[in-house]
Amino acid sequence: MLLFYNEKSKAKKVAVYTLTKGGKEKILFECDKKLAKKLTELWSKCQYFVDDNKEMRSFNVSSVCRADLVECLTKKQIAKIDDGTMEYLASKMGDAMQDCYWDALSIIVEDRIKPDLK
Repeated sequence: MLLFYNEKSKAKKVAVYTLTKGGKEKILFECDKKLAKKLTELWSKCQYFVDDNKEMRSFNVSSVCRADLVECLTKKQIAKIDDGTMEYLASKMGDAMQDCYWDALSIIVEDRIKPDLK
């Protein structure tokens, strides 16, 4: 994905664009011209990580939903939980899972994936 802005614009605020698959310009956001310059420069340096790079494509590991809470809360309590609280819970669950992520990944790859790759 390419990011660009109108460098010749005299305005302090500029639109930052990308190109759609059809080649049309699509405005992503507006910001200060100096910030747009820094963002587009940084983005161009990070293309290895964000392009359709097979090595860097991510896949979801887990998610949390209200139905997951039936073991620890009543349906009435669950109904009172707003999306902000669910996002907070998901964040905290992610933090807790991060602690054992790399160990679990290594064990599962060694036991289940690597043998099939021989």
